[in-house]
Amino acid sequence: MKNIGKRSLSAVLALLMICSCFVIGVYATECPVNVAETVTYAYPETGGATATFAKPDGYTIEFKSISPTDATGPMKLEDGTTMYMIKAGTQYTVTADITVGSDKYENEKIVIKAKLKRDKPASITATATKDSIIVNKINGNDISKVKDVELRLLDENDTVVSGYDWKEGQSEFKKLKSGTKYTINARFKETDTYAPTEAAFLTKTTLKAYSGSVPAVAFTSVSKNSITFKKVNNAVYSLDGGKSWQTSNVFSNLKADTVYQATQKIVDPNGAVEDSKTASVVAIRTNAADTFNATVADAKVDGIKSGGTVSTTSAFKFKIYEVKRTTGKTQWGDTKLIPYAVKTTNVKSKNSTGGKIYKEKDKNGKENSYWTGEIQPSETGSTNVVITYVKYEYQGKDSSGKNEVWKVVKNDKGEIVTFDKTINVNASSTPLSLLNFLNVFTNTLPRLLTQFIEILRKYGISILLAI
Repeated sequence: MKNIGKRSLSAVLALLMICSCFVIGVYATECPVNVAETVTYAYPETGGATATFAKPDGYTIEFKSISPTDATGPMKLEDGTTMYMIKAGTQYTVTADITVGSDKYENEKIVIKAKLKRDKPASITATATKDSIIVNKINGNDISKVKDVELRLLDENDTVVSGYDWKEGQSEFKKLKSGTKYTINARFKETDTYAPTEAAFLTKTTLKAYSGSVPAVAFTSVSKNSITFKKVNNAVYSLDGGKSWQTSNVFSNLKADTVYQATQKIVDPNGAVEDSKTASVVAIRTNAADTFNATVADAKVDGIKSGGTVSTTSAFKFKIYEVKRTTGKTQWGDTKLIPYAVKTTNVKSKNSTGGKIYKEKDKNGKENSYWTGEIQPSETGSTNVVITYVKYEYQGKDSSGKNEVWKVVKNDKGEIVTFDKTINVNASSTPLSLLNFLNVFTNTLPRLLTQFIEILRKYGISILLAI
C-alpha cells in the first residue's frame, strides 16, 4: 500500500472498518456502520444467499478476485451491487482496489461470511387474560420446543412495552392493562447459519376486568358417569377446581361414586376465558348406582285397601307412606312421592291429608315417614278414594353437607306435577266401630284358624288318645 499522510491513513482505516462491516452477521456494536444498511439477504430463484452492498459516499470499490470462486457478481461495486450464490456458513475473501478521492489502495481484503435468511414465523398462537398474554405456539409447535425464537410486545402506539423487547425464551407478558390491544412480534434470531428474519405479528387484546357477579354452581342432573351444570350465559365449567375448563355444561365418561370439584366462571363473548372471577367450588359426587324413579305403583297405604268397607257415620283414618328408595344410599336425581291430598269421588265427604308428618321404624329398623289420611263418604255405595302425591327430586346435600336438598318436580310450563293412586272401597251406613270389629275379626279369624290347625297337627294325636 502507498505511503500516505495521517489524514489519508485515517480515511483508509475508516474505509477498512466500513468494509469489514460487510461481514454478514457481524453485530452492530462491533461496527460503526449499520450492517442492515450495508448487506441484505434473500432467496434468489437459483438458490443460495445474496449479499447486496451499499457503496459508502466518496469511495470507489472495484472487485478483482474472490476466494473461493463459487460466488458470482459484478466486479465493480456500486450502490446496490449484488453478489450471488453465496453459500451459508462459507467465508469468502474479496480482493478489491479502493479509491478515495485521488488516493487508490490496491488489493485490499474484504471478508464476507454468508448466512441464509429464513422465512419469518408463519403463525403465532397466544391466549389472553385480563392482565397477561401468553404465547403458546409458533408455527403450530409448542413454543418450548421451538429453537432460536425471539419475542417482543408492542402497545397500542406500536411502542415496545418496557422489559419486553426482543428476547429469547420469553413467552409470557405480565402486568398488562386490561381491555387493551397489544401486538406480539416473533422472529428467528441471528445464528451462525441464519440472519435475523423479518417479524411475524399477532394482535391480541387483554380481557376487560369482569365486574359482575358469578352465579353459584348448580346442577340439572347427576348420574353414575355424568354431571350436567345448570347452564349460565357466557360461562365455562370445570370439574377439577379450575385447573381446566370446557364450554359445554355437560361432563361425560366420569367415574362412578367419585367426588369432583365443580366451579364455573364468566367468559368473554368472543370466547376468551376471563379468569378474574370464579364461582365458589362445590364438591359433587357421581352416583354409585342407578337413580330411583318413584311411581305410585310402589305406594304403600295401611288401613285401607281395594275392596274394603268404610262407614258414612264417622271418619275413617289410614296411613299413607312416602314413596322413596328403600335400599342403599340416596342418589342424586332420585325421586320420591309425598302425599298431598285425599278425596273421594262421591258427593260431599270429609277428606284430608298432609299436615303433621309421623315417623316409624319398620322391622329392619329403617325409619319411614307417613301422613294420615281421613275420609267420610256422605253416601253409601262404591266410591274411589284418590290419594294425590307430589314428586320431589334429590339435589344432593346443602352447603353444610349434612342436610338433603329436594326440589319439587315441575313440567315445561312450570306447573307442579302430581300423581294419583286410586283405591275403590264400599261406603256403608254401618257404624265405624262395628266395621272395625268386623274388619279385625275378619282379618284375625284366618290367622286364628291357621294357628288352631297347627296345634292340632302338633298335639292332635295326644288329644285324641286322651279322649
